[in-house]
Amino acid sequence: PILVYCAYMGSSGNDRITAMKMGPNGQLYITGSTNTSEMQWIDGAYDNFNDGLNDIFLAIVDTTDNGNFTLKYFSYLGGTGDDFPLALEIDANGVAYMAGTTTSVDFPMAGNSFQTTGSASVVNGFVAIIDPSQYGGVSLTYATYLGGTDGNNSINGMALDPAGFIYLIGSTSSTDFPLTDSAYAQTLYGPQDAFLTKLDINSAALVYSTYLGGELDDTGNSIALGTNGKVYFGISTNSALFPLEGPSYLQSLGTLQQPGSHIAIGMMDMTQSGEASLVYSTYFGGSDTDQVRKIALDAKNNIIFTGYTLSNDFPTTPDAVQHNPGGNTDVFVSVVNPNDPPHFLVYSTYFAGTQGEVAYDVKPDAAGNIYFTGYTLSPDLFTVGAPYPGWGGGIDIFIAAIKPGTPGRAGILFSTYAGATGTYVPTSLVLGPDGSIYVGGYGNVGLPITGNGYAGGISDAFLLVMK
Repeated sequence: PILVYCAYMGSSGNDRITAMKMGPNGQLYITGSTNTSEMQWIDGAYDNFNDGLNDIFLAIVDTTDNGNFTLKYFSYLGGTGDDFPLALEIDANGVAYMAGTTTSVDFPMAGNSFQTTGSASVVNGFVAIIDPSQYGGVSLTYATYLGGTDGNNSINGMALDPAGFIYLIGSTSSTDFPLTDSAYAQTLYGPQDAFLTKLDINSAALVYSTYLGGELDDTGNSIALGTNGKVYFGISTNSALFPLEGPSYLQSLGTLQQPGSHIAIGMMDMTQSGEASLVYSTYFGGSDTDQVRKIALDAKNNIIFTGYTLSNDFPTTPDAVQHNPGGNTDVFVSVVNPNDPPHFLVYSTYFAGTQGEVAYDVKPDAAGNIYFTGYTLSPDLFTVGAPYPGWGGGIDIFIAAIKPGTPGRAGILFSTYAGATGTYVPTSLVLGPDGSIYVGGYGNVGLPITGNGYAGGISDAFLLVMK
């Protein structure tokens, strides 16, 4: 691939992209946060100004405009506190669903809100829906708080189904997090548990909501909805007593006794109640710290996930592109099948240089190839077909694609750096219908700019496109 577009979306403050999704008709939806009112708003937006400390922004870029990547929509959203979007989904009509965290007690509410009041003493979760086809204030069609009152709450991941139900995952330290009678667990177990929630925006009700965690800290990081109706999750856990179900790949932590995070992967059936709602759950990883950042599903409802590992014995498969760790923190890419536990491990590999990598997002394409992105400090990351084959000298972007089933370096379809001597963190990756690769995140000046934009703040959002 070659670089076809790169531009900053910034102000004189602190701006970052946290999630992106491709909507209908080649419209790329981008959400993130900014602490100024200097970013370019578009007439008809829900809000033209930042109303607090850090506010959410929603931008829509037309990717079909002959390579111009024209900004078609931009709006602020938030209250007088700190508002950060951590998840984004788009429905078939181009309506944007956002979720994340807020400290604003005046976050704007709309529609059949499940919870209209946010606690002033803790961080709250929020869900908000903007219909960009509507003009001005009416475009916020739904918004609600979600969380308890005596501990912090964060929504970190979201999925939608065609019926309009919203599936959420995150973490909470609240003993009164809203639950349903059908919950797998009705009581907060450790100082912080993961939660999984199914929300019906049409009836202001929770369809399903549960804690899920062990005796220490658990963080729900990513969620996906299968074609079979099952809900798949990726959780980072410090707990030795995380709930397991089925013939787990790892029945217990066993040798995973190093302090720090480990990985829990599983699936739930939210049509069931109590223990029956947790269909499968297992630990996954090596003997040191491992963390899952993002999961995705392939056409067979296999879970593809990535993150980072400090383990020198992280599980790999014979067709891995890299069987051995590189050094410090390493990226992993794994594929598992919780629907067939005897054949659970489908694919797994390291992807690493000698100085450290962390991955943030992963996506499969229709051919079964796996694309992923993150940051690297390594000058010796293996590159293939790279428009930028050399390390820039900082905390730089990497973008890569691998082909499971092809072992060794022949299984790397492409791998490239992007960046300079600053810090660049790619938080989101989207695959376009024409094969384009969209990467968004935040960083300093120094990227190979091809388009118009503003850079020069503390940290600026960026959009990078390869094809």
